[in-house]
Amino acid sequence: MNWFNRNFGSRPKTNNAVDEQRVRDTNLMRFNPLAFATPDSLSRAITNFSAGNLRDLARILDEFETRDDISRASSRKAYTAVSRCPHKVLVVEGYENDPRAKLHQETLTKFWATVRVVDSFARNAEGGIRLLKKNMAAALSQVWSVHEIVWRPQPDGTLQATFARVPLWYFENRSGRLRFLPNDMALEGVDLEPDGWLVCQGDGVGIAAAVAAMSKRLSLQDWLLYSERCGMPGLHATTPSSKGTPEWASLVQSVAAFGREWSIVTGDGVKVTAIDASAKGTLPYPELVSRMDRVIAALYRGADLSTISAEGQKAGASLQGDETAILDTDTCEMISECLQQQVERAVIRWAHGDLEPLAYIQIQPAANPNLELEMKVDDHLGRFGVPLSTNEMLQRYGRTEYKSGDKGDSAAVLRPDVRLANESGGSGPAAVNEEEDSNRAYEDVALEAISEASRRNLRPVVDRLAEALSLDDEDEFRKALQSIYDDLPKLIEEAGADKDTADLFERILLGAVQQGESQSKGNRP
Repeated sequence: MNWFNRNFGSRPKTNNAVDEQRVRDTNLMRFNPLAFATPDSLSRAITNFSAGNLRDLARILDEFETRDDISRASSRKAYTAVSRCPHKVLVVEGYENDPRAKLHQETLTKFWATVRVVDSFARNAEGGIRLLKKNMAAALSQVWSVHEIVWRPQPDGTLQATFARVPLWYFENRSGRLRFLPNDMALEGVDLEPDGWLVCQGDGVGIAAAVAAMSKRLSLQDWLLYSERCGMPGLHATTPSSKGTPEWASLVQSVAAFGREWSIVTGDGVKVTAIDASAKGTLPYPELVSRMDRVIAALYRGADLSTISAEGQKAGASLQGDETAILDTDTCEMISECLQQQVERAVIRWAHGDLEPLAYIQIQPAANPNLELEMKVDDHLGRFGVPLSTNEMLQRYGRTEYKSGDKGDSAAVLRPDVRLANESGGSGPAAVNEEEDSNRAYEDVALEAISEASRRNLRPVVDRLAEALSLDDEDEFRKALQSIYDDLPKLIEEAGADKDTADLFERILLGAVQQGESQSKGNRP
């Protein structure tokens, strides 16, 4: 382990502190903290949590997120939203051309691709960085999310790691730093090993959500009790028979059975009157429960009082969507910083001996673009000669660039003037308005596509198109292109080509005809 001592500065964690025996002991002592929970007990747990005794409230928060329907749905949406956010390993600004920065980037990319993530109480199910992001997002609710790091050096010299999620009630925070409790009865913890734990700190909105869930829970209990007692009217029976007589006892038995069987038998002189104990007007319970549900959803997913009062109106929904995006972005940045500071420094120190990484992981909020609007903006910028990055546009629309030799693909011949501006890096209207460059760009793209198609037994079409491109007279050039365009279906059919090839030639010819209408052919080289 000398290499670890040399590069880490101390012996790192290679074994789990939370082993199977610790999990077994916890499960033997497990209980439901909500069984006898009251507002007073919740208030005491929150006070103790602020003082560093995390155990009681951490268990309550876990139970509410599991048992309360809105807490469960809202927290799950918040965590899943972050887990779906893509991540990239980027080079630190200013070091783009530094070979060592590229080396750091490669090392971190491989490391994050090989991470293993488990739960200390569910080790059968393993995940990767997606699960790690989801687990770390729990800090949004419980203030802290903790993973135990077990390093796994590989024979080829690379470094891998397993992240095991550990429940928050295994820690205390009396000194201002999380400390690990060695057993479930311990009150004083031990310091966390350097580079052995991943601690993510968030907003802790679950505390306020627990208060709302407790209020909702009490209202639901009162509502259920009201339904049980007042859902069916009471009965008041009168009889001329004396108390203790067989007639009196028979009537008592009939009235008692009425609530269950809805049947009663009475004799002459017996009177049965219903007693209505139900509330007159609107019950307060549904409104209070609905209010608490909306508060919990707002805490986890973002809203304000105007959104809550909007009750589904479009303005409120739009505002909530904006605030949800803000919260998700903040959580992504929080997780990114934790991974950069607490994990990547150790990885780079071990792999390369450098103290400061020149690359870093970035969790990027999931985009929900308006593709139609994006295309209109790109087209507008292209018309005014603004240079656009081809690679960036391809990534934005989920496409890959055509390469020679690709099967089943075809080179798109669309707006060659824009393509020229993108690839040349030119700026200003000259990138579009220069007819010479524009025509040359079109011919280059067209001839490249034709060279690919020539291997598909389309020689007649290729020859006619090449002949048209060699014409100097504008009218003859346009007539030749139009003729080929009109004959294209027949030519393609005779050649036995597939639909993709037909579409390719159709785009080539259509682009040429349109370009010929707006530019003078006589100025072409």
